[in-house]
Amino acid sequence: MITDQQRSFIRLIMRSPDIGDEFRTVSTILTPLVTRIVAELPELYELRTTDEGCSIRLTTQGLTVAKYL
Repeated sequence: MITDQQRSFIRLIMRSPDIGDEFRTVSTILTPLVTRIVAELPELYELRTTDEGCSIRLTTQGLTVAKYL
Protein backbone atom coordinates (compact mmCIF):
# COMPACT_ATOMS: atom_id res chain seq x y z
CA MET A 1 0.00 0.00 0.00
CA ILE A 2 1.34 3.39 -0.97
CA THR A 3 0.76 6.16 1.55
CA ASP A 4 -0.32 9.71 0.74
CA GLN A 5 3.22 10.82 1.59
CA GLN A 6 4.65 8.41 -0.99
CA ARG A 7 2.13 9.59 -3.61
CA SER A 8 3.05 13.23 -2.98
CA PHE A 9 6.75 12.38 -3.07
CA ILE A 10 6.41 10.62 -6.45
CA ARG A 11 4.51 13.63 -7.83
CA LEU A 12 7.25 15.94 -6.52
CA ILE A 13 9.93 13.87 -8.24
CA MET A 14 8.00 13.87 -11.52
CA ARG A 15 7.63 17.65 -11.59
CA SER A 16 11.23 18.37 -10.59
CA PRO A 17 13.72 19.30 -13.34
CA ASP A 18 15.50 16.39 -14.99
CA ILE A 19 19.30 16.76 -14.70
CA GLY A 20 19.93 13.93 -17.14
CA ASP A 21 19.06 10.25 -17.31
CA GLU A 22 15.80 11.02 -15.42
CA PHE A 23 17.66 11.93 -12.21
CA ARG A 24 16.53 14.88 -10.10
CA THR A 25 18.71 16.86 -7.68
CA VAL A 26 18.13 16.51 -3.94
CA SER A 27 19.25 19.42 -1.77
CA THR A 28 21.65 18.75 1.09
CA ILE A 29 19.03 19.78 3.63
CA LEU A 30 16.47 17.30 2.27
CA THR A 31 18.84 14.36 1.81
CA PRO A 32 18.07 12.77 5.24
CA LEU A 33 14.32 13.03 4.64
CA VAL A 34 14.60 11.64 1.11
CA THR A 35 16.77 8.77 2.35
CA ARG A 36 14.13 7.88 4.93
CA ILE A 37 11.29 7.99 2.37
CA VAL A 38 13.27 5.86 -0.11
CA ALA A 39 13.96 3.27 2.62
CA GLU A 40 10.19 2.75 3.04
CA LEU A 41 9.73 1.56 -0.57
CA PRO A 42 13.18 1.07 -2.12
CA GLU A 43 11.78 -0.73 -5.15
CA LEU A 44 10.26 2.56 -6.39
CA TYR A 45 13.34 4.79 -6.20
CA GLU A 46 16.99 4.88 -7.17
CA LEU A 47 19.13 7.16 -5.02
CA ARG A 48 22.59 8.20 -6.20
CA THR A 49 25.11 9.93 -3.96
CA THR A 50 28.24 11.56 -5.34
CA ASP A 51 30.73 14.18 -4.18
CA GLU A 52 28.49 16.85 -5.74
CA GLY A 53 25.44 15.70 -3.76
CA CYS A 54 22.47 13.42 -3.96
CA SER A 55 20.06 12.72 -6.82
CA ILE A 56 17.01 10.51 -7.21
CA ARG A 57 14.93 8.93 -9.96
CA LEU A 58 12.04 6.52 -10.16
CA THR A 59 12.71 2.90 -11.06
CA THR A 60 10.65 1.16 -13.73
CA GLN A 61 8.20 0.14 -11.01
CA GLY A 62 8.12 3.71 -9.70
CA LEU A 63 7.36 5.07 -13.17
CA THR A 64 4.50 2.59 -13.49
CA VAL A 65 3.04 3.80 -10.18
CA ALA A 66 3.51 7.43 -11.25
CA LYS A 67 1.63 6.76 -14.46
CA TYR A 68 -1.48 5.87 -12.48
CA LEU A 69 -1.36 8.69 -9.93
